[in-house]
Amino acid sequence: MDNTGIKPGFSEKINNQDFNKKRSSGFDKNQQIIFLAIDIATLLGIIYYGYRTDDLKGALFISAMFLLVSLIFFFGLKNRQQVEITYDGTIKYIEKQIEDYKKTKHYLRTLIIITSDDGKEFIYNEIISSTKNDYTQYYKAGDKVRHHLGFNLPEKYDKSNDEKLVCILCGQLVDIENDNCTACGKTLLK
Repeated sequence: MDNTGIKPGFSEKINNQDFNKKRSSGFDKNQQIIFLAIDIATLLGIIYYGYRTDDLKGALFISAMFLLVSLIFFFGLKNRQQVEITYDGTIKYIEKQIEDYKKTKHYLRTLIIITSDDGKEFIYNEIISSTKNDYTQYYKAGDKVRHHLGFNLPEKYDKSNDEKLVCILCGQLVDIENDNCTACGKTLLK
């Protein structure tokens, strides 16, 4: 099937506002403010408790330990989230496994291994979808792809012979004629 009008290449639509919120990495400003407010409230509570129980020295020690652990957690989580990058590569391997949920429903767990253009391997093994979104029917070993920062599924370079297109925002496989996803309503990369 040759989809007229769809030429091989990565979509410029990734710059559309639909993708901006998901693409950001690390904590956003609101999350940072909430984290800081909880820390300050906890520290003040510990110091107040120490003052009320005449153990201010112990309360200050506990406050310092809490602050240290909190900072380690905050910066560790922030740095871990920023490891993800946008890169081009090739799908090296893809497989699916059907798993049961409460013995009544089935879902798919997909494993995708991508080798980036600079030779690094990236493994995605927590891609979970309904049985109707079988990514092994869309992606094939050898497909050139671009993994965009913040998304679980990569964008295919050559979609010109595809009947379906994956929405990298929600994971739905959609008919390629559509401009927007039928599940989430957002822009499709084509």
